Amino acid sequence: GTAEWRVRTNMHGALTRKFLALMAEYQEAQTKYRNKCKERIAAQIVLVNPAASEEDIEKVFESGTAQDIIVWQILDKRHSQAKDAIAYVENRHRDIIKLEQSIQELH
Repeated sequence: GTAEWRVRTNMHGALTRKFLALMAEYQEAQTKYRNKCKERIAAQIVLVNPAASEEDIEKVFESGTAQDIIVWQILDKRHSQAKDAIAYVENRHRDIIKLEQSIQELH
């Protein structure tokens, strides 16, 4: 009867407190994880686009997607490829000029 009811009530109270403590711990872990992810994304944004402002970084977080990061990475890669192509053309141009000079020296 009454003793059994008190035991059940005490167990229910203890389990409820344990559940609430675990939920608080879970929320804290979730917040830490979210903050860590934000730090990593911010670092990636700055790596890809060093000129990115805090406002740019916040826009990425507010949008809820990392789509902007991907776009920046693509643009950065294309920029890098364009720089490599320019360097290649400049080197070939120098080679051609040297070759022309060599031919003129022979004549």
